[in-house]
Amino acid sequence: MKGVKLRLGDPEAVGADRLANAVVACGSIPAPAAVIASDACSGPVPVNFTEVQHGGGCAFQLVRTWTAQDNCGNTAIATKVLTARQAVTMAAVC
Repeated sequence: MKGVKLRLGDPEAVGADRLANAVVACGSIPAPAAVIASDACSGPVPVNFTEVQHGGGCAFQLVRTWTAQDNCGNTAIATKVLTARQAVTMAAVC
C-alpha cells in the first residue's frame, strides 16, 4: 500500500493511547507525543506539529495536529483534543 503513514515514535514506550482524546487537569497538560511518518517509496517524511488553544483560564481545549505529506502529495493527519478543567477535590464530611 502506497502513501504516507503516521505512527508514534516509540509505541512500546508511550502506549497506543497517547493520541486518544483526553480530559486533564489544567495544571497537568501532557507533552505532545513523538510522532514519526514514513512512506513506502521515499522513507522518512517530515511531520508538522501544530497546537491551538480554544478558551482560556482553567477551562480550555488544546487541539494538537500532526500532519505529514510525502513527495507524491499523499497526506496523513492525526489529531488529539485535550480538554483541560480545574481539578475538583472532594472532602469527606464526618
